[in-house]
Formats: sequence, C-alpha cells, structure tokens
Amino acid sequence: MAKLCFLVVAVLSLVVDTLLLPVDMRYGRYE
Repeated sequence: MAKLCFLVVAVLSLVVDTLLLPVDMRYGRYE
C-alpha cells in the first residue's frame, strides 16, 4: 500500500514537471 502511494506521488511529480517545464522556459523563470 505504501509502495503504491509512493509510486503515485512519483508519477504525479514527474507529470507535473513535464507539464510545467515548457511553461517556465516560455516565461523565462529560469533566467
């Protein structure tokens, strides 16, 4: 059960990073 929760959190964080990365680069937040 704990492993499943960890897996879900890891996948969600990866998806969020993938979705937000182009937006951050577009608005120049990494500069």
